[in-house]
Amino acid sequence: MNTNTIDIGPLSWVKGEIDLALDRAGELLRTVSANPEDLTSLSQAAAQLHQAHGALAIVGLDGVTQYSEALEQLLAAVESGELAYSPEVGEAAEQGLFTIRHYLDDLVAGNPDQPLRLYPHYCTLLTVRGQPVPPESDLFFPDLSLRPPKREEEPVLPAELNKHLKSARMAYQRGLLSWLRNKPEGLTEMRAALNQIEATQIQPVRRTLWWAALALL
Repeated sequence: MNTNTIDIGPLSWVKGEIDLALDRAGELLRTVSANPEDLTSLSQAAAQLHQAHGALAIVGLDGVTQYSEALEQLLAAVESGELAYSPEVGEAAEQGLFTIRHYLDDLVAGNPDQPLRLYPHYCTLLTVRGQPVPPESDLFFPDLSLRPPKREEEPVLPAELNKHLKSARMAYQRGLLSWLRNKPEGLTEMRAALNQIEATQIQPVRRTLWWAALALL
């Protein structure tokens, strides 16, 4: 789970406008709940939500922006006639607005940005309009800016690199087989094989995958 502590400065600048847009959208949705034929109010609610969604995208909160996009798609489906308005749809939409507001309040209060907390109701927003249950990866936004530490010396690449990598792959597969057979030494063999591969990566962005894999093992 992403546990990044964000700079709430940019969010605090637009938080008031987002809250106001969400409040207006909620009031309009309650009007629609009382009169499902009121497409004007539904359209206005969607416009208010879109305004909040745009502000979230500018701030760079990927997880809650993805969540608000799912809510926008729900309202768009109703507005286009693709989905009939129902008490379940109305409840999901209003709960979606509340969830965004509560999530942002938590961020301003100093809580870490953990988009996966939104997953249970994110599922509801999709399934209520007939979509399949989404993968949790939809709301997983790891910090990809991290890079492995700089080496003291750059590695000397093997003369036959492809042969070297093939040998490391086979060693990893042997270690994996041992581990699956409940032999603890299999993990050591796997790590040694990945270490051989990581040592051949020159560019930091390419090293990151193998560096993380080594840490996992």
